[in-house]
Amino acid sequence: MTLASVMFYTGFNPYTLEKINIPRLIKEKKIQQLFFFLYDKEKRMELKVELSKMKRFDIIQHLGLELPLL
Repeated sequence: MTLASVMFYTGFNPYTLEKINIPRLIKEKKIQQLFFFLYDKEKRMELKVELSKMKRFDIIQHLGLELPLL
């Protein structure tokens, strides 16, 4: 198996034995996919909404997704 396959199947990093989050549900996979389309304004806003629901404001700030104050 490749390293990625082992990580997906077990949910652990084989080098550190640290538990890692593996998106298994369709909704989780769709949210993960949004990160690949940051160049698309519509997808960027959809990602911001999903991250806000998860209260991950640190990621929103790091990616520069916050709206500028007018």
